Amino acid sequence: MSNFYIADLHLGHENAMRRFDHRPFESLEEQDRAIIANINNRVSPRDNLYLLGDVSWYKPDKTAELIKQIKCKNRYLIIGNHDSWIKDGKCKKLFQGIYDLKRINDEGRIVVLCHYPLAVWDQSHRGSYHLYGHVHNNLSEDRKTPTHNILYNEEMKNAYNVGCMLPYMMYTPRTLDYILKKTGRVSR
Repeated sequence: MSNFYIADLHLGHENAMRRFDHRPFESLEEQDRAIIANINNRVSPRDNLYLLGDVSWYKPDKTAELIKQIKCKNRYLIIGNHDSWIKDGKCKKLFQGIYDLKRINDEGRIVVLCHYPLAVWDQSHRGSYHLYGHVHNNLSEDRKTPTHNILYNEEMKNAYNVGCMLPYMMYTPRTLDYILKKTGRVSR
């Protein structure tokens, strides 16, 4: 059983697809199908899937329909600013846990999960990891200028953006080891 992480799916969100991220899909339906297929192709039913916020722009019924298509049953939601659909009882039942912030153990490593990037997190001074989303690719609309320079500070060296649109994520949930390797940091 492995842990997989991904943030900012923005299923059904036209602006995220076209304006914010310039996603490589022709339609929202294509985007939604591709992301769900990527999840099901990567994550087994016995793995743990951590969705780090902003899962869906749809209303609760459509969101529940899409989440039910995910074969992994160990689904955990870290609430993002666009996840108001989670207030619906049908949606809540689709997750093993729902959190604003969650600390987990991933093969002996402390990992703190939050939709938002944190400047300091539990055991950050002792080598723990922090996975987040929210800032998308961290570029302004000119696609060159960082919008949040703090993310490049030395204190953030063990913090990783797991936004689905990033090149190392490719709209697919990833393990911590994969993220560390693809971002140029040495995994254990």
